[in-house]
Amino acid sequence: MRYYYEGLYVGRNVEAVKKMTLDSAFSRFVSRYRLRTIEKVQPLSKCDRVLDIGASFGAFIEHVRRQRGIDAYALDFDPLAIEHFVNPIDVDVRCGELLDQSYPSEHFTVVTLFEILEHISDPIATLNEVYRILKPGGIVVLEVPCWDSLTRVLFRTCWFPLLLPQHLSHFTKKHLRDCTNRTDFVVRHHQSCSLPAEVTLSFWVGLNRVFGHKKPGDKRITRKLLELCIGLGLLNIFIWIDIPLVTLSSFLGRSGHQILIAEKPG
Repeated sequence: MRYYYEGLYVGRNVEAVKKMTLDSAFSRFVSRYRLRTIEKVQPLSKCDRVLDIGASFGAFIEHVRRQRGIDAYALDFDPLAIEHFVNPIDVDVRCGELLDQSYPSEHFTVVTLFEILEHISDPIATLNEVYRILKPGGIVVLEVPCWDSLTRVLFRTCWFPLLLPQHLSHFTKKHLRDCTNRTDFVVRHHQSCSLPAEVTLSFWVGLNRVFGHKKPGDKRITRKLLELCIGLGLLNIFIWIDIPLVTLSSFLGRSGHQILIAEKPG
């Protein structure tokens, strides 16, 4: 699968992506939201040892380290993300995949996988390894796209979180609970959550299928006008369609993503 991720952070885009991931208001909002969700189940403190799997540049784990003083660990398989990691001094950061790391048994109190499980070829093997490295009473936090969502039903193959071929598995709420039950975890909390602009991005996928992606070096005035019109259209979609639809789907418990928190029995 590395073929499909190659070039994601490279070249001139790496600093822009890093800045958006670490410094943007959106990134700060997401990190705060995820921390609040975890603390519905288990408040975090300097006594906790937290591993963030798929940490990218480290925005979430560094946010939690600063806010709660945790013992912080991070793992990502992208070498460039690790090379540009936000704080490799205070965070024990590694490059690779979980099954190759040989973390000690019963070592962590919290393990997080935000938008990661759907990328993994064997989710059950990964959850079994998470179970091994968690202390009794420790929790795993899973955030994945939700196959039950209204946006998936509406947009079908244009649904933005479908993201083929990078996403190898998709989970209904029942499927995600079944995975944790099969690995002996006990579900403590399960909620719907929304990816901001998911509807707008799904429209963008559909429009790209109709008009095609811009080719490198294409400077035609007609292409620029088309992109301007599409940009203005997407802005209106975000304001008048995206926000109301996301609000409705969240109210119905059928938004585009889900967070499940499960405990290793003590």
